[in-house]
Amino acid sequence: MGKRGPQKTPTAILEKRRSWRAKTRHNEPGTIGLPEPPDWLDGDALAHWDRCVQRLVNMNIAGEADADKLAIYCATYIKFRDVFKNDKDPKQLDKMAKAAQLIDRLGSQFGFSPSARANMSIEMPKKEVEKKKFFRDRA
Repeated sequence: MGKRGPQKTPTAILEKRRSWRAKTRHNEPGTIGLPEPPDWLDGDALAHWDRCVQRLVNMNIAGEADADKLAIYCATYIKFRDVFKNDKDPKQLDKMAKAAQLIDRLGSQFGFSPSARANMSIEMPKKEVEKKKFFRDRA
């Protein structure tokens, strides 16, 4: 069973909104690197990729870990657009919708979306404090 309630808003978005909730978030994983499009993504889907990546990187809510999910989103978006535009084979649209839901569900378990990362917490290793700083040597 999934988590109840709405998905958490990523901290980066809360900070841009100047929300007090951004200050209550601790140990949320950030984004690392720029997402690179996979080799199989081409044409309109690749153009959509470029637009999406530019927006997400500017908001600081997408990184390397989001590349696969973003590629599937872009390819699916273009496929949906084409099916609606040309009104061909509605069964194909239904299959794609079910696949997209499954991919989204699985991807969120691995933290492949900004809202999924907002639900994660990473404990950073604590530095061991040397006793010498607080106690003197009694020799």
